[in-house]
Order: sequence, then structure tokens, then C-alpha cells
Amino acid sequence: NLCDGLYGGSVMHDPKVTKGEYWLYLEAPINMNDEGPMALWTADKPHGPYKFKAYALDETLKPDSGNEEWDAGRYSESRVMYHNGLFHLFASGSNDGTSVDPNPNKIYEQIGWAVSADGVTFTTMKANPVIRYNESQPHTVALAESHVWFDDEQELVIVFHTVRWDAKNSPNPVPHP
Repeated sequence: NLCDGLYGGSVMHDPKVTKGEYWLYLEAPINMNDEGPMALWTADKPHGPYKFKAYALDETLKPDSGNEEWDAGRYSESRVMYHNGLFHLFASGSNDGTSVDPNPNKIYEQIGWAVSADGVTFTTMKANPVIRYNESQPHTVALAESHVWFDDEQELVIVFHTVRWDAKNSPNPVPHP
């Protein structure tokens, strides 16, 4: 598969959390949907060189919920954040051509949540997707490039993302493929 670039999701550096290494989570699009597996690269210095460590979430990882309709193990640039002793990943993904959309064309992109103790082996939440494309107002069809922020004072988890509007709600409608 060809890669049309790299999308940086997160850069982390902490003496305890990353043991002083620089961690870079990247996604490299490998399909027509502009999605790919989430990979972790590490370096001793911020300017590198970076070396591949592991796939954090990829198409070989099957969610423990049995609900694989929301993603196909491919993700659109998504942020990993360390909070309260765990790595959290709110991943934007589209399905693989199952029940939501019979064609794997990235029209419907949703957000799932996964956690990890080590930043490498993530477990997806049983309730995935935690944010569905059709629950937004005004209506969108894609919740892409998701990022997360934890507000401990307000006890909030804030997820923000890029929007691809439903054609009828778009200021500049673009027909679906």
C-alpha cells in the first residue's frame, strides 16, 4: 500500500510516563479512505531519529465489544493523551463496509475510545462508538481527526474533531461519492 503522508496525533515526553523518551503517535493513510493504523515511534531526542516501536491500534486489533461496525482498524489522525494513570485514545474511524454503510468510503466516521496502561496495548471500550456521526447538531456525516482534553476541575472529558457536514447542512454542499 502507498502512503500519502503522515498525520501526527500526539507527541509525549515525560520522565515517568515515557521514561524520558519522546513518543510520537502517527497515522499513515494506507487506503482510499485516508485512514491507517495508529503507530508509536520513539526517540531519545526531540529531533530524532525516531524508530518504530509498535502499532497502537491497527486493523488486526479486534474490539472486545464485538461491535466492529464503527471502525475497521483504520483511523484518521487521533490524539493520545495520558491522564490519571492511563493512556486515552479517542480514535476517529469509519466502518469496513458492513451495516452502517455498505461501501467502505469514509462517508460515516465516528469516534471510539480506547485505554492503555503502557501506551502500546490499547483496549477499546464496549460502548464504541462513544460518539456517533448521526448524534451531532447540526447533523454531520464525519467526526474526523479527534482530539481529547480532560478538565479535572469541571470533571469533563472534552472531545473535539474536524467536521464533514451532511450535504444538506453544509454552507458549500458537496455531493457524497
